[in-house]
Formats: sequence, C-alpha cells, structure tokens
Amino acid sequence: MGKSTFTGELITIPLPDNSARSLLGSTLSTLADLLDAHLFLKSPSDDLMDWPVGSIVGGTCRIEAARFCPLISDIREGRSPPYWEFHVPDDLLVGCYWAQLEVRGLAVPGPIDPADFLASVRRFFQEDPRGWTSVIPTRRGRAMIARVGVLN
Repeated sequence: MGKSTFTGELITIPLPDNSARSLLGSTLSTLADLLDAHLFLKSPSDDLMDWPVGSIVGGTCRIEAARFCPLISDIREGRSPPYWEFHVPDDLLVGCYWAQLEVRGLAVPGPIDPADFLASVRRFFQEDPRGWTSVIPTRRGRAMIARVGVLN
C-alpha cells in the first residue's frame, strides 16, 4: 500500500470581486483546510513556540495532514499533547495563491504583485477589520458557529 496523497478542496471566499483581499483569504482558508490546522502570524508577544517573528505557523491537534505535505518539514510537539505546531513555508503559500488564480480563471500574476505577495499575506493577519488573528479550517469554523446556535 502506497503513501497517502496530499490533496484537498480549493476554497473560494465569496466576495463581490476577485480582489486581493478575497484571494489572500481564500489562499489561507484553503491552506488551513488542507493542513487541518489553524494558521497564525508569529508575533513577539504570542504564546506560539519560538518560531521566527513574521512566519506563518500552523497549529493542530491532528497532525496527519501536515505530515503528508511534502513542503512541511519543521513540526514540533506542543507543551500539552496532543498538539503540534509547524512552520508553513513561503513556497506553499505562493503555490496555493497560484492555485487560487487558476480556479478563478485569473491571469498570472493576478492582482497582487509577486514581489509583494508574502508581505501581503502577513498584512492580512494584521489588518483584518474584524480583529482576527488566525485562519481556521472551514469545518471547524462551521462547528463553532453551530455550537452557539447560529447555524442550523
């Protein structure tokens, strides 16, 4: 029996246009779902492990999906198992962005200048008007909403 394949469904966050913010949100949501993990931007004052400040970090209680991703190489067991954190490489972020362009039928390089893409991802975490500091997998978000009775 062979090794499982790292696959997942592309998510498109429904905004009225193919804005840069929509593409960034969809890229990060897709990654959160693919990796079955919350995504964070490492800052100096957070409770994440000692990752480089400004890096994108995944956190999960189910590490299987991240272990299957060939680009994830730095996985660390957290202080209170079962919990793991891992570094999300920039190459994975960029590859997911290109997939978003393709699924939306947009020409490369899209609305975000390739030289500014990674900085745009980091700004996405810092400038969200709703004050979000992480991106969560879609099904976990739905489960949390259902738990408080908002979703039928």
